[in-house]
This record gives sequence, C-alpha cells and structure tokens, in this order.
Amino acid sequence: MYNSTLTRKTPLKQKTPLRSTAALKRKSSLRTSTSLKRSTSTPKKAKYYSYKPKYGYKSIFTDNLKRCYITGTLSDGSGNIHVHHIFGGANKELSEKYHFLLPLRVDWHDMADYGIHFNRALDLKYKMLCQEYYLGHYGTKEDFIREFKMWWCEDVSASA
Repeated sequence: MYNSTLTRKTPLKQKTPLRSTAALKRKSSLRTSTSLKRSTSTPKKAKYYSYKPKYGYKSIFTDNLKRCYITGTLSDGSGNIHVHHIFGGANKELSEKYHFLLPLRVDWHDMADYGIHFNRALDLKYKMLCQEYYLGHYGTKEDFIREFKMWWCEDVSASA
C-alpha cells in the first residue's frame, strides 16, 4: 500500500510556524519577568489643569485687588474676594494682559443670583467699559475684534 518512492511535498518532521510551538513561546509578549526596573520614586499624582496666570494681576478699575469694587468690602484673608476676569474662557489670558480684572466679593462674583456671572446687564456693563478703555489706550475696534473675537456693544464704537 505504501510506496516508499513517493515523496511528500512537506515532510512530516519539518518545523513550520504553524506546527512549531517553540517559536511562539520565544516571541510571546507575555512574560513572567520583565527587564524594566521598577521606579522607586513617588507615584504620579493626578493632573489637575488649573489655570496659571502669565501676567500679574492688575486692574484698570482699581489699584486695590483686596477690596470689592462694587461694595467696598475689604478682604478678611479667608478668600471672600474673588478676582473676576471680564473676558473669561478663551480670553482669560487677554483679560490679564490688558488688566481687565475686577475684584468682587464672593456673592457679587458667582454665589448669588445678582452676581456678575448670573446678571447679564452687569456683565455687559463692565465689558463695554473695557471696550471703551481698549479703544482709548490700545487700538481700534477692528484690533479688539481681532484679539477678542467679538464685539459686545455697538454703542461703544459710536462714542469712540
């Protein structure tokens, strides 16, 4: 039955990648030991992306950033005075660059319904004052729009 003169195309004892398990064991990425040294330093802390100002805090409205601009209340050191960036969000850095900052008591900042973050009329009032200041000291309406990407009131350009 079996003819010894016939040859197989692939001999039975030939080690092919499919039949050989030794090659898989050597190339396996799962190892019990590692050549990487374990770090003895302190573990990484969670990253909190808090904003760090690039410019010093100054204000065009007042020289004392420890006194609320609206009520006149002086800071008692417990953090009851917050520095409000007139143009917040993406323009926060520009508010610091041009000193468009306003010291406010906590309730006038963001803790009550009458605070500047919730009172649109109060917010627009200070935005318009900053626009007028920019027109008088730094540049034109077009320069302001180029930097801040927005113009908040048309009445300011008529008075400039």
